[in-house]
Amino acid sequence: MNKTTAFEVAEEIRRLVPGVRNGKLHALLYYCQMRSLHQTDITMFDESLEAWRHGPVVVDVWRADRYQTGWPTTKGLSSGVAQQVAEVCSELGSMCDFTLAALVRQEKPWIESWEGRGTNALAAPIATELLRANCDSTPVGSLQLDEFGLNPKLALAL
Repeated sequence: MNKTTAFEVAEEIRRLVPGVRNGKLHALLYYCQMRSLHQTDITMFDESLEAWRHGPVVVDVWRADRYQTGWPTTKGLSSGVAQQVAEVCSELGSMCDFTLAALVRQEKPWIESWEGRGTNALAAPIATELLRANCDSTPVGSLQLDEFGLNPKLALAL
């Protein structure tokens, strides 16, 4: 069985969250990867995540969008992966871009990768081992949002 690609996951996110912007798309890809590790202990896709200034980015997806090189042909998602993506989008897809960006920058894998980059580096890889070690700490779905869709713990950080 071939593994799902980040492009297939991104395609499903775009279907479930119409008009999703790039930053939010990449944050949702990050949380999909975390959901998969939390539930199955395997990655959802093999493409690497990097810590960029405003949050995580799947570089291959970003490049294809930025340079309009087109996406590889997709085969669709298995029902299990589709369910995980749907859960993440249901829980976080309506969150405003700014709040989701603030949330993802509170995650230990992003913080450690971003702070560990070289002095002049604009990005740093987020190691799968770091994701795996932290996927239980803040499982998606445990977020407590107020009536404005904000996480009260983030209110002080905003």
